[in-house]
Parts: sequence; structure tokens; C-alpha cells
Amino acid sequence: MKYLKYLIPISLILIAIGIWSFRAEASDIGYTTQGTGGNYFIIISAYDNPAGMKIVLTEEGVFTSISAYAYYTTQAKVLHFHIYSDNAGQRGNLLYTTQESDLTSNASYVLETRNFASPPTLAAGTYWLQADSSSEGPGTGVSAVAYDTGGGANSSYYLSDLGQPQYGTNQYSIFATYTPTGGGSTPTSKSLKLNNNVIFKNNVIFKN
Repeated sequence: MKYLKYLIPISLILIAIGIWSFRAEASDIGYTTQGTGGNYFIIISAYDNPAGMKIVLTEEGVFTSISAYAYYTTQAKVLHFHIYSDNAGQRGNLLYTTQESDLTSNASYVLETRNFASPPTLAAGTYWLQADSSSEGPGTGVSAVAYDTGGGANSSYYLSDLGQPQYGTNQYSIFATYTPTGGGSTPTSKSLKLNNNVIFKNNVIFKN
């Protein structure tokens, strides 16, 4: 019972530890840099050539949006994004699609973000983020995303005119924002000592 008087302040400390431990903050995954290696045209007139980036998610998370540095020329375009599964290192099945809206700039790259109407929860694993665009009517014009060169082998792709992924090392400026859920993670061992005696460890309070 000699530690009983310490239980209330200790309880407050444990609550604080719990709040700190389980507070989830949003993170970005993908290529967040505005690339300067060139312009990749994800649509040219009637030809649709979306670009995609591979991501490796190390923890379960709720995905709220996908973003890219993009712009259009001469004719307004709409932009949306997809998440695909991975199939042996290549793009697999379509899983989720964001909402779509007009690109906002026809002069230079700006950060374009599209939200999910119902944010999906993804388990740890490998996925592909794809930027896609379309015209709002007939006519010419392009929409483009920025990219850099020098990524890992088969870390990205673009779709050919026949709709087949062509894999390469470009780093397209596409990334997702998600919030970790804590699912599948390993609990952290925590302990507190008082006068060199362990009085709390792994959610158990020891009393003498």
C-alpha cells in the first residue's frame, strides 16, 4: 500500500502517455516534390495516358486524398485519381477512385488535391496511385503532371495508347495523404519506476 498515494498522479501520467502514444497524425506517401524533369502529358486531345506511382504502406491507414502537381493547356480538363492493388510488382486491380473536378491552372504547375467521398482504409502493403484526366468536351489540349527522373526500377508507369502499363523510373509528382489507424502495429512496451521499483509495465500497475 505504500505506493497508493502515488496512484492518482501516476494515473494522470499514464493517461498522458496513452494520448501521446495513440495520437494519429496525417502523413503523405508518394513523391511529394514538384518535379523539374519535364512534363508528362496524361491526356493529349483524345489520347488518355494516365501516370502511376508505386507506394509501399508500412502501416494500416485511412486515405483521405490524393494530390499531384498538374496543369492544363488551352481547354479545361478534369482530374481525378485511382488506387490500384499490386500484382507481383505491377499494377493490379482498381480499388478506389477520388472525386474529380477541374484543373485550376493553364499556365504553370499547382498542387491539385482530390478527396475521397468515403475515405478507404488500406492495410499495410504495396499499392499504385494513378493520376487521370479527361476533357470536358471535344477539342485539343493537354493536361500534364510534373516528374523527375532517377526513381527505382519499375517504380512507376504510364499507360500506352493501347492502355497497357509501361513501367519505368520516372518519379511522377503524385502522393496520397493518410492517417494511421494503429491496426497491425506492435504495441510499445512502457514502464515507470519509483525509487528504482517498477510500478507500471505493459498496462499493469504493481503495488507493494
